[in-house]
Amino acid sequence: LRTPMNATMGMTAMLLVTELDEEQREYADLINQENHHLLDIIDKILNYSRYTKESFVLKSLDFSLRDLIYSITDQYQTKATQSNLELRYMVQNDVPELLLGDANCLSEILKHLLDNAFKFTKQGFVSLTVNLSAYLPQEKLYCLRFNVQDTGIGIDKDKQQSIFDAFNQADNSRVRQYGGIGLGLSLSARLISLMKGVIWLESEVNQGSTFRFTAYFKESELI
Repeated sequence: LRTPMNATMGMTAMLLVTELDEEQREYADLINQENHHLLDIIDKILNYSRYTKESFVLKSLDFSLRDLIYSITDQYQTKATQSNLELRYMVQNDVPELLLGDANCLSEILKHLLDNAFKFTKQGFVSLTVNLSAYLPQEKLYCLRFNVQDTGIGIDKDKQQSIFDAFNQADNSRVRQYGGIGLGLSLSARLISLMKGVIWLESEVNQGSTFRFTAYFKESELI
């Protein structure tokens, strides 16, 4: 699936550096935008298929949570500036410097939640915070709580639970306006369950949303 899409995107990029009149460039820009949108959908579907297989297991590698958070928020800084939104982030001091776990899957979850926050927020801020929820000394396990908050459109209370179902979104009219295929939250919930955590939502219509989730990580042996 990705191979023909990459070819289409490459040829469109080459077309855009040629001499085009205003109408032709408008069409080529639209093709380029939709190519990226379609590739994003393909990536989400393929990732969903991969992560929902019973044979899928999390990796267990040492990583710096703070470096991961700073790297992710840095990627969203331009989007925040372009959208006139404030991007806030904080890792509390009691969170350990090094952890043992699957940094890629954690990054996948946070990016899905941040993508949604930016998509549905037109003014105000988006924030990401991390704090230590518990430490289990016998198992040498840290339970961390992640919070992604926005000041966006919010979600009706009677639709909040269903948004974690695959290919489901809170409101079809908002799907048409904002796009998306309803896989990000379902995929995030699946990965969080593999991390022995839970995800929940606090939201009011036109008052914003806060997605919170817990995840367990082992104590790094490098400490």
